[in-house]
Amino acid sequence: MAEAKTRVVLADDHAIVRRGIMSVLSRLGDVVVVGEAADGSKALDMCLQTRPDIVILDITMPEMNGIVAAKAIRELCPDTSIIILSMHVEDDIVVEALRSGAAGYVLKEGLLDELTEAVRVVGEGGTYLSPEIASVLVRKLLDRDGASSRDRAPLDILSVREMQVLQMLSEGKTTKEIASQLGLSPKTVDNHKANIMKKLEIYDVPTLVRFALKTGITKL
Repeated sequence: MAEAKTRVVLADDHAIVRRGIMSVLSRLGDVVVVGEAADGSKALDMCLQTRPDIVILDITMPEMNGIVAAKAIRELCPDTSIIILSMHVEDDIVVEALRSGAAGYVLKEGLLDELTEAVRVVGEGGTYLSPEIASVLVRKLLDRDGASSRDRAPLDILSVREMQVLQMLSEGKTTKEIASQLGLSPKTVDNHKANIMKKLEIYDVPTLVRFALKTGITKL
């Protein structure tokens, strides 16, 4: 009887990167890619459809970034493990990604050397961090005591929908555009915006944009 293969969904907004990831994974005889997506929203849909063992997510993606997608996937597909694949090494972004439920964080510069190991370790129920990420995590966790609500991780205080609205606001979309893309009424979007500002204690859009950039919610 053939051994069951680890089923993987991968998401990155660059087709050439997805091809590279698939090339790396093809070297593993016990791994099969069951779906791919160009944004976080489609990655979530793909996970709901295929229920993969692992999803590999880039952070910077349109519609729904990898951090927001990871949180949603963790909630809706709890048996799917998450590996973040990113260029980001900034403290806040790393912590956001791990707090979203990711079991692995691999830097794109270490793709060839590290991704296959990350898939094996995470597939066996473990945690894999690129060496640079491990040091970032330790430093950041040591500095978190006493943080204000503005400094706290957005995942602690914002819902998935609120983070999605924040990303779109930060990318310059209007209330009407956000409502259309998310299938909401403009009034509902305005309510989300008001809740975001209240929770983050930020009451102007430029500061919201800076916050979103700092924490990796968006990248302009």
